[in-house]
Amino acid sequence: MANLKKREIIILALAGLAVLYGVYEYFLADRLFGKKVPISTESQTTATLTGSIADELNKNKLSDSENYIIKQAGVDWGSNPFLNKDLYRAWISKDIAAAANALKLNYSGYVDSGKRRMAIINNVEYRVDEELIEEGYVVKQITPSKVVILDKRSGNTVEIPIQE
Repeated sequence: MANLKKREIIILALAGLAVLYGVYEYFLADRLFGKKVPISTESQTTATLTGSIADELNKNKLSDSENYIIKQAGVDWGSNPFLNKDLYRAWISKDIAAAANALKLNYSGYVDSGKRRMAIINNVEYRVDEELIEEGYVVKQITPSKVVILDKRSGNTVEIPIQE
């Protein structure tokens, strides 16, 4: 022990004290100072305990409407009432794209005169924010590769690529 430093001796002494305290608590403290818990004379049997639990459950029976709700919770719903608006718009945009194809919108040309851009759709020239001959559609954006058409009825946009 002569080779141990002062810090190591203090750590070993504290560890020894902790071990001594653990031995005291485990073996001696319960015998010397522990209080005995008296056994209850009114112990319940299993039958009386389950009977009292069943009585409590019968007091709180579910109504017919609550039973109906519980049964319907597991049934598969035809449509989701909590549908996300973004998903709905994406679904509608597919229909609008199909409608745009049904309208036969043909973006065939692009003209850039410096200040103004023009798109040729179905052989008619349009600028941004002009309404198409087909009612309910407005040109929103014109680029060399595509034109963006807004459906005013649903608020969705359709991108039509240039067809050369």
